Amino acid sequence: MSKRIFSSSNFQLFLLLTLLLIIELLIYKSANQLFVSDYTFGLFFKISLNVVPLIFLCFREKLASLLTMLAIAAFVIPQYIVKTNHLIKLKEEASNIVSYVYTYKIDNNEFPINLLNYDFEYPQLKESFTYHNLKQKNLDDFELVYYIDSEDQPHWYKDSQGPKWMFYDP
Repeated sequence: MSKRIFSSSNFQLFLLLTLLLIIELLIYKSANQLFVSDYTFGLFFKISLNVVPLIFLCFREKLASLLTMLAIAAFVIPQYIVKTNHLIKLKEEASNIVSYVYTYKIDNNEFPINLLNYDFEYPQLKESFTYHNLKQKNLDDFELVYYIDSEDQPHWYKDSQGPKWMFYDP
């Protein structure tokens, strides 16, 4: 009696591995924003770990393949969730700051000098932001900069550059 290659259990393992690869490819796609410190070796190492369950699957070691996939998922996914949550809060706070600055301009006919009167929704993120009123350069402009992991990759918004966020992509 020959074994079917695409039996129900093989298909389930294949599906699990495919989902894990998709998740890690999404991590890779957003790595330039999330894993600045992890970008080179660490990220590629995590993604390349998916070869191990494939090898087990080729040798019909279904349990070993499944356990390896679950271990990789348990190692990678929580880090991604924490960093993604941090990024979402940063972007939300940045958007709130920009709204505050424009509202201030409407009310006072100039951009605020600093953010001392701004109430941060996430006070723990206060140190991640830098605000510059460019009035001292005789410009009616401001710039808001934030960092995700390190100062290696800033994201910034500048009134004179229009309604879009910019970021440095090394």
